[in-house]
Amino acid sequence: MPRLFHRDEWYELISATSMLETEFEQLLVQYRTVFHPSAWLVPFKKTVLSACGSAQADLALIDPNYREWTVVEVEMNRHSLHGHVLPQVRTLRDGRYGSEHATYLADRHAFLDCDKLCEMMKGEAPSVLVIVDRSDPEWARELRREGAQLMVFETYRSEKLGYIFGVDGEIRSLADHVL
Repeated sequence: MPRLFHRDEWYELISATSMLETEFEQLLVQYRTVFHPSAWLVPFKKTVLSACGSAQADLALIDPNYREWTVVEVEMNRHSLHGHVLPQVRTLRDGRYGSEHATYLADRHAFLDCDKLCEMMKGEAPSVLVIVDRSDPEWARELRREGAQLMVFETYRSEKLGYIFGVDGEIRSLADHVL
């Protein structure tokens, strides 16, 4: 099992089967600045409809200037890529987002402005980001084909229950000079 040494302490890679998806999601929320320091991270469990069906994402990343947003699907690598993950990604990518989604998000974060969220959602569809606990070349290839981004977020824990992370992938963001 891989280990990392940091500040005089060993950290062990958490077993792929020892963490529930909900625990993984909670860690992502707790350490949100690790993968995107400036965006607002908001729980997003609202049903999204598309021609493909319906799905619920896990989180949303909202640009503080309301220029763009990202729907985040948190997954464990042990889940079925073709039977579970890709159908969800397609639904979230092609989904219809409206005022009910804006209201849902605004109700879950004190700093979000519902009117600005509504305006943002009238523009381009959100990008889709899948955050997974383990790297897999097939996931990267298939998600890229669907136009989704992938971030691998490996979690390491010390005996003192401290955490550090191995992060591979980057969230696309607008340049500061883009209006």
